[in-house]
Amino acid sequence: HGLTWLGPAFDDLELFGAEAEDIKAVALIRVAPHIGPDGAARSGLCAFGSPEDDGFTPQMGCELVAFIARVVERMAERWPILN
Repeated sequence: HGLTWLGPAFDDLELFGAEAEDIKAVALIRVAPHIGPDGAARSGLCAFGSPEDDGFTPQMGCELVAFIARVVERMAERWPILN
């Protein structure tokens, strides 16, 4: 459905900082928490990395990582906005 990616890590992903060279596979899930005074959705990304080439593959179901991303999304809605 275009909201998730499970598979090989992209060379220029730059999501995992100093550990990026060790990440071989990723699970990327779009999140859109409703935060801020107007309650508008803000786009974000929940990213999981694996040091194994087959840690995440397109053939895997994404239900578990999508569920965890939804939990993070809902929790983010409760976090205070810092200026």
